[in-house]
Amino acid sequence: MRNELVKAFSEGENATLKMGDTFGKVLENMLGQLIFSQIFNQAFEDLEKEMASSQDIGGDGNWVDDFGRFLEKSKGLTESYNEAMKQA
Repeated sequence: MRNELVKAFSEGENATLKMGDTFGKVLENMLGQLIFSQIFNQAFEDLEKEMASSQDIGGDGNWVDDFGRFLEKSKGLTESYNEAMKQA
């Protein structure tokens, strides 16, 4: 953010407006990360458990099916994420 302010001053731009733009982008990014985490967290935890089970004794030793289930599940989660971002 500091770099954007210095750049705005040096280029003669309105630093207050530039700071507002930069701050808005930072907040949008943070909000997007929070929403992503809330929506996808369980799916990533499930994937991690399935991958560990695949490599454990009696597991199939293959992550392809684990990723396949994750990708299938993530389709709906991606739609949920996009909808939440529109509403945010």
